[in-house]
Amino acid sequence: MLNEQPLKINWRIINALRGFAALGVVVNHARGLLFSDDVQYATHVHAKQSWQIWEWVLMLATQFATLGSEFVILFFVLSGFSIAHSLSANVDTAGFYKRRLVRLYPTYLIGLLWALVVFGLIRFFCPDVFFNNVDGNPPVQEYYHRFISLKNLLLSAVYIHEQNYLTHQYWSLPLEVLFYLAAPFIIRKMKVWGIITLLIYTAFLLYDGIVYRDPDDSNVFLQLFADYGVYFLLGVLFYKYRDMLVKSFPMGKAAWIVFAFIFFLLLVLVKGYAFHEETNKVTGTMTAVFAYWLLFGAMRHNFVVGWLNNIGHYSYTLYVTHIATIFCIKILTCHFGMGFYLIDNLFVWYTGILLSLVVAYGLYFLAESPSIKLLEKMRNK
Repeated sequence: MLNEQPLKINWRIINALRGFAALGVVVNHARGLLFSDDVQYATHVHAKQSWQIWEWVLMLATQFATLGSEFVILFFVLSGFSIAHSLSANVDTAGFYKRRLVRLYPTYLIGLLWALVVFGLIRFFCPDVFFNNVDGNPPVQEYYHRFISLKNLLLSAVYIHEQNYLTHQYWSLPLEVLFYLAAPFIIRKMKVWGIITLLIYTAFLLYDGIVYRDPDDSNVFLQLFADYGVYFLLGVLFYKYRDMLVKSFPMGKAAWIVFAFIFFLLLVLVKGYAFHEETNKVTGTMTAVFAYWLLFGAMRHNFVVGWLNNIGHYSYTLYVTHIATIFCIKILTCHFGMGFYLIDNLFVWYTGILLSLVVAYGLYFLAESPSIKLLEKMRNK
């Protein structure tokens, strides 16, 4: 057992952190897909020397949308924590796999179906983009044909993604699935698993350096062992030692909130200016510290952000559907002559965030909500 006398966990805190992580990923992708960049804006809209105060403020706001991979790492830590709890409460491996399948797979399929729908919307409303080269990009039709190929559909059914034009965020899902498959065995061998994970991570850190490999060009097993497996391990350790970590948390509520905000600013600055927004193990490690601070500070002070908890309820649907939804905004900008790939409007990307939240909330009732209800029935048997 991971802990003979488990701390009473307020799962609304975990849920709120999931909501925070999902929202952070959406913000990152909305900005990346719905705003060209400051150089293009200065070239096509306003020269930088003539920017008004509101333009500087909104351009500064884009700098807070750079932490996509860091928010995914927060997801990995929370997954380790939650799976450790699930396995501590029930050692039935077959039952664990069944619960994971019921909880995750229907929503995953909804995400794939929604991407297919959005391909159709692009074809209907933006035929020029669908059938022709635009702004140096190949026709969307090419990605569509690859997406619906039998090979890709079969691979997608088992979380192998080669054609992810509207589902780029799915790169993280195979890592989660591999962890779920291994968790019932490796968590029982914590010491061995921990030593092996740290050795492999350190070896690749020395060999490859501090920049993460590109998910689109990397073997999923290599990504897990060399880059991200350490964060699942950290989440499990957080669960195992949660009593000690909560009791020893060093700050009061106000100081904790202020320090969390300062640390977030530091993450943004390091990612943006030291690494020019490139994913890296320095900000990855900082995110691990940030996860500790958010999780155990919130548990220490029983602090829950209600609206993030609400997003957390459908955070998985939000994660698997949001990029396709963001492309719906691209369809609108294309239709109104604002471009499809190069969008130089400082406000448009905010609409991508809002629409992603609205669409995900609606799609949540198609798969994730019924899955949760079925899972509750299974647990109550």
